[in-house]
Amino acid sequence: MSDNQQVDKDASYIVRSLEKTNGVDTQIIALDIGGAGAEKLLSEDNPLPSNDAAAVFALNAILAALGSTLTVDGSVLTGGLTDSELRANPIAVSSSASYAEDTAHVTGAMGNLMFGIRSDADAATADDGDYTVIKLDEKGRVKVSSMPASYADVSGNITAVQAVIGVPVAGGTVTADVSRASNVMMFCTGIFSAINCTFEGCLEATGENWFGIQAIRSNANTIETSTGSLSAAPTYAWELSVNALARVRVRATARTSGTQAWLIKLGTYATEPIPGAQLPSGTQNSLLQTGANVIGTARTGSPIVAGTSASLFKVLAGASTNAALLKTGGGLVTGYQLTNNAAYAVFVKFFATGSTPVPGTTVPIYQIQIPAGGSITLPQGYGLNHSTGGIGICITKGSAELDATAVAAGDVVGWIQYV
Repeated sequence: MSDNQQVDKDASYIVRSLEKTNGVDTQIIALDIGGAGAEKLLSEDNPLPSNDAAAVFALNAILAALGSTLTVDGSVLTGGLTDSELRANPIAVSSSASYAEDTAHVTGAMGNLMFGIRSDADAATADDGDYTVIKLDEKGRVKVSSMPASYADVSGNITAVQAVIGVPVAGGTVTADVSRASNVMMFCTGIFSAINCTFEGCLEATGENWFGIQAIRSNANTIETSTGSLSAAPTYAWELSVNALARVRVRATARTSGTQAWLIKLGTYATEPIPGAQLPSGTQNSLLQTGANVIGTARTGSPIVAGTSASLFKVLAGASTNAALLKTGGGLVTGYQLTNNAAYAVFVKFFATGSTPVPGTTVPIYQIQIPAGGSITLPQGYGLNHSTGGIGICITKGSAELDATAVAAGDVVGWIQYV
């Protein structure tokens, strides 16, 4: 067996050609590029695949630099790459970097460095179905759909009116794809006069069917379905929950003049559908709406309307039936929270009377039971109507309407709200 070795120090590679003398001509090529020990052996038993373009390129370049040719798998490799071109196209082929499926990890196993590309914007770098590289964000993290700040802002101008929801008009809408977002903030600027835009959403990615949605002002618990007529940039923006929507838009329903420029910023983290619809702590009377809107009546009578102030009655049971007159004249019990500290059930009876009720004589209009060690609550704003007489109470141990069995001191504590 002969062993011929050729070395080119400038190109930093070694080619060894081994020829057996057993009557069968077999050529084996061992590539050692840059002294890294990355080798690929080629022989009649291990031929170079005709579609292994990378390996063919590497052998072709090396052999061309050496002025040699080699027949591998029936193909003659020739080439004319210069040393500088070879340096600009280094290829290391290593059998140690390939592993069968489910191969267990072994310490010291060799592999190839995998590159990613920084991609601040969400622009595609390959056609659908093509091989591409892993994308990284501006922080060097793998870019995924839930990564905050990975969405491009959406902007557009309102310059016309689109009066009909399903009839497009150029300049009549500004639309954003929110299929990957959970919430958005919207704001408008510009020089314009009397422009009113409605907030709308769509479930289809193609924007086929639009419908009205709610937004909340950024500086108040004000829920709106449109901007109202604006002639300058407002002092607030709007937030919208878009968890289940594919697209959102603003659509101009009225306009006098000018250009209204919209900026829509997409957010990742889910918010409550309309935070302003929830009652902040301590706002007992916030359910009192303007006009004659009914908050709720359990019995026939007048509803609660705006401008009505609620009163609070503190309950701290003494060793008696605790008869008390809360109010004379018609009224409503709008809420209560009562706790029974006793080891037995107690009953709070309510009366429609103009004077302090007499347990055992005055008939209650309704009563509520508080289990032993339990509590009961009537949410504020749901009125129990005492349309005539007044509002009176007492607390007894028995459930009979005319029961007058006293409770012990401290058995019941809490409050009753009424108007």
